[in-house]
Amino acid sequence: MTRINASIFTLEEKDTAAHPRQTWQRLAEELFSGFRNQYGFNQGVPFRIIFKENAVYSPDKKLVHLKSVDMNIRRKDGLPTLLDLVAGNIFSDGTATQINPVATHSFPHLAQWIRARSQISLTEHHKLIYKFIKDATTLGWSIDKSKIRPGMLPTAEVRNKERVFSLRPNILKEVLKTPFLQPDRQIALNVVNNDIRVAKNATNRMRQIIPKLLPNSDWPNAVTESRSLVANAMNLFVLGDQLDLMQDDTSRDLLRASEAQGLLFKLTKAKTLSNDYAAMNVIYDLFITAGGRAWEPKRPLMPFTSLDAGHDKSTKRSRWTRVDASPHGSLALINIHETELAENIPNNLLRELWPDHEDAILCRDGRFSAEAHYFKSKAASEGRSLIEVKKSPRSVLWRSTDNRITMANYGDAILDEHNEVLIQTTSQNQSDYRNPIKLTITSDLNEYAISKHFLHQHAIPSPSL
Repeated sequence: MTRINASIFTLEEKDTAAHPRQTWQRLAEELFSGFRNQYGFNQGVPFRIIFKENAVYSPDKKLVHLKSVDMNIRRKDGLPTLLDLVAGNIFSDGTATQINPVATHSFPHLAQWIRARSQISLTEHHKLIYKFIKDATTLGWSIDKSKIRPGMLPTAEVRNKERVFSLRPNILKEVLKTPFLQPDRQIALNVVNNDIRVAKNATNRMRQIIPKLLPNSDWPNAVTESRSLVANAMNLFVLGDQLDLMQDDTSRDLLRASEAQGLLFKLTKAKTLSNDYAAMNVIYDLFITAGGRAWEPKRPLMPFTSLDAGHDKSTKRSRWTRVDASPHGSLALINIHETELAENIPNNLLRELWPDHEDAILCRDGRFSAEAHYFKSKAASEGRSLIEVKKSPRSVLWRSTDNRITMANYGDAILDEHNEVLIQTTSQNQSDYRNPIKLTITSDLNEYAISKHFLHQHAIPSPSL
């Protein structure tokens, strides 16, 4: 029998009044003392316990790579304390005698080595998590399997021009063989560069790649090149590989003027087109912008209003974005509000970000903060469901059959003892295992019912492959 599992455990705490960071520190110190040559920790990287064994140095000895177990200690009144565990990476100064974490972007010459070392397989997640638990319980800590409720969420069904597909990761290229809606074939594709030779090379590249992605499409009916953007066409503006657009006033002014005139264009670098997959992504973006559509949902979706925030400390500005998705699988509204730098949603925007559709689910990328009371009380008065999304929880999902573990499938899910849901929303790679998404749901409806509506938002075609 196959079972869905999660790296979520119960932790019996001696002092629930202590801050979770104090609990982590005590656990880390006891492991360090009890298994001195095997474990380490760094005060600057809380909730991470480092395995000192099997350290690997970079070719130039500047960095040392170590594995870790990263944890999240979750408490909820009247319920067991939950311990989320996931394997992690730490890169430390290779010349230091102590563990001294460093920012990997400071070592661009080691980028390939860092990427390779950063991969963590499902087997390694499992091995490191259970080694940590075994050693912690040896020292007297009580860590047990949490009581989870596994489930397999039904995936959305979509249709292109020919047939119906059950939605799954990496299906887009298959569906695009006969897309649901073609762009107007009269909208040409025009490649733009001031150097007509560069434009011609890019044009030839487009002609090579388009049939690979859109083998049965009659769009575009022509691929042309020019030194400037033209009307009634999708323009691909090819930037020089060394060009920094932020430093090029001429190009920026040209693009601003073109946007004001309503011209359609996309930017790319010449080197991007040399890679087949990257070039296909460019073409797909152009296809969507020109009015094409890969599929439509077979059945209407639950309307969604999704909120996100971005903050730029250098400009001291915050950007609050609201996106409304329609039952037909399209984006009905995109609203962006810029404010002074703010940690919480400004009060004057609360109504602007509230859904218009009476049935829409409100979904927040991240946690509600100071605005939580307003949103939750208003949602309760309207019978509206709320979702808070955490994209990288410190847990993984997997399947087990007898004593064999295998990768979680798209749509695999669990409901934990705090009534939070983990869902696998991406395809998996055995050697570089990916975390699920965590949903915290406030609703009168069943958590799995709301989770299904969340998963079915994948029926809105992605802007990239």
